[in-house]
Amino acid sequence: MDIYCSRCGEPWDIDTVLRESPEEFERMQSLITRCPACPEDPKQISEKAKKRRAFLHVLSDVMGDDIDDFASECENLENSGILDD
Repeated sequence: MDIYCSRCGEPWDIDTVLRESPEEFERMQSLITRCPACPEDPKQISEKAKKRRAFLHVLSDVMGDDIDDFASECENLENSGILDD
């Protein structure tokens, strides 16, 4: 299952974030706050990604440290079109 970077919107597999390359990610609970795909200049982040960020922050607050439930909800939201680019 994937979780999304709240900064740039890039989807990442949970195993990559937690086990394979955890040092490459900045996280706050279940939320990825910065990833290897993030642009250096915050001005390059799209408006859609900024809206997604706000939504993911709320979802992360609700889910806390439960990354599996967070990923499941992200998948549900992606399938419903809410997290589409």
